[in-house]
Amino acid sequence: LWVGGVTDDNDTLVSAAVYQSEMWPDFFNPLETMYNTWEGRPGGLRNTDDHGDGEIDEDEIDGVNNDPWNDTRIDEDHGAISQQMFRCTYYDTTNFFNINNTNPRQLHFPLGLKIDQESYQWVGAAWDDFVGMDFKIENISEEIINNAYVGFMIDSDVGDFRIAEGSFYTDDLSNFISQDTTIQVAGGEDEELSLNVAYMRDAEGGDDEDFAQGLFGVMFLGHTVDTLGITAPEKTQIHAYRSWSSGEEDPEDDAERYRYLRGNNCFGGVCLQHIDPPETRAADYRMLVSAGPFRELLPGETLDFQAAFVMLDPKGLDRNDEEVVRNQMLTNAIAAQRIFNRDWTAASAPPPPNMELIPGDHRITIEWDDFSELTRDPLSGKLDFQGYQVWKATGWRRETADPSDEAWFLIADIDKSELSDFDTGAQGIGKYRFVDATDVKNGFPYWYAVTAYDSGDDDEGIPPQFGKFSQSKQLVYARFSPTRSLDDAVDVYEIDNSSGDVLSKEIRTVENVHVVPNPYKQDADWDEADSNVNATGRKVYFVNLPRRATITIYTLAGDLVQVLEHDYSSAPTEDRTYWNLVSRNNQEIVSGVYLYHIQSDVGEKVGRFAIIR
Repeated sequence: LWVGGVTDDNDTLVSAAVYQSEMWPDFFNPLETMYNTWEGRPGGLRNTDDHGDGEIDEDEIDGVNNDPWNDTRIDEDHGAISQQMFRCTYYDTTNFFNINNTNPRQLHFPLGLKIDQESYQWVGAAWDDFVGMDFKIENISEEIINNAYVGFMIDSDVGDFRIAEGSFYTDDLSNFISQDTTIQVAGGEDEELSLNVAYMRDAEGGDDEDFAQGLFGVMFLGHTVDTLGITAPEKTQIHAYRSWSSGEEDPEDDAERYRYLRGNNCFGGVCLQHIDPPETRAADYRMLVSAGPFRELLPGETLDFQAAFVMLDPKGLDRNDEEVVRNQMLTNAIAAQRIFNRDWTAASAPPPPNMELIPGDHRITIEWDDFSELTRDPLSGKLDFQGYQVWKATGWRRETADPSDEAWFLIADIDKSELSDFDTGAQGIGKYRFVDATDVKNGFPYWYAVTAYDSGDDDEGIPPQFGKFSQSKQLVYARFSPTRSLDDAVDVYEIDNSSGDVLSKEIRTVENVHVVPNPYKQDADWDEADSNVNATGRKVYFVNLPRRATITIYTLAGDLVQVLEHDYSSAPTEDRTYWNLVSRNNQEIVSGVYLYHIQSDVGEKVGRFAIIR
């Protein structure tokens, strides 16, 4: 984000996030951080009175109680715009950039801005190729900011970043699309759209290993306007599109950055639209798109600005055909513009239900509630729930990253007419239950998700919308039951828990601790892909651990090999921890039988396991 303007003292200033890093949150306010909400999260329903106080969407997601009265609740009725949403606040008023800056031309002089930023993402097939952005730029200084411009400087660096030479970013091309179009809408009036998109892509030829298919673009969806064109542009449009290669063409100071925002077509104090021609020579390009001028931003006034980052995956397209690429990029841009024109409202599947996974012996039990059935479609306002889908991901080889889309497959499709077969009669999570016992191996990781779908809207020409597994995915490990079978004869005691005692779900002991897999065989399905966390991907798990435990590993001869500390509060999963088969001397261990000793507050245990390499 770049924001530029001229002060009453005739100082030309630009506050730039890239590369100057001149915008920061208030580090002395711990509440000013990145906030995330998603569809299905309590308090994340838009246009809804989430907690029955008669107010709708009155509490922004910012960690502060924004209700008209102090109800002591925070972010409980913030009204999530999309199926995933982020929000943060930052300022240009700090001088961190000046601390180690030895170039006087690069010193930062603040305009005095506070920026509230929100970003929006949807999962529907028609809406998942862009990210919507909303900015509220407030002048918190005591001076008027004259002839202000707002823009994005983008250095996409399209290519394969993994290539050893590190030069994947030196062969890009940039271009600009401007087109007016009319969209025929089923059951309604036609929509007239004016589209302006700047995009960057990897050039053809060169190193094939570096070639990347995708395109990345930015477009303006809306901003403060003045229909008379006096205080702001008459309509939403890109005022300047600039494209330049790195090095000597990079602007050096605020005056040069402001000229990039303003463009070069200025005559007698009036600056007309400036659009650079398409780049035909591959290089390391940057792009800048700007809107303005906004004649005066008074102290306390706020400038509204909306944009979208638009992506294109040209699989199945002739990427060398510029017209084909252009038309598909416009298709994605049209989807972004239409959602914005509907006040950021898209047809979407019902939100996912609240879900819980219960691991068992060679089985996983999935339980969920009926939240999806009680939520109205944001576009039609109808209760259009049609059914649930249960998804599973296997063959997942890296614990530090989510499984790819290709790893997921459908294991149950439950139409609403069939729900009685899965209804337990309970309320909340547990109302519906599905048991997966197909090829479930103890100790192995599995991902599950329950999504919902609707019936579509024939009047609007909208097909059924299906939720995506990424909305509700959870990780679980199948395991032996941690509790023993009880004797037929039992004693019954009356327990008085009225004093506020908490009854735990199960009593943790060390009796059921064991190692999986045992024996460990190298290069079996158990191994994961290498990662920064585990360079080899090899490991064994100690499972069914108490909440805190020390695990000491020895050779059969009694030599100390490794010591592991398990703490449920910091472990990825409460009852397990892994060993990467590397000794305390940072050497990979050899084949053999090893002993382990579990020490905890609830007891001790000694066991053994084998490694076969």
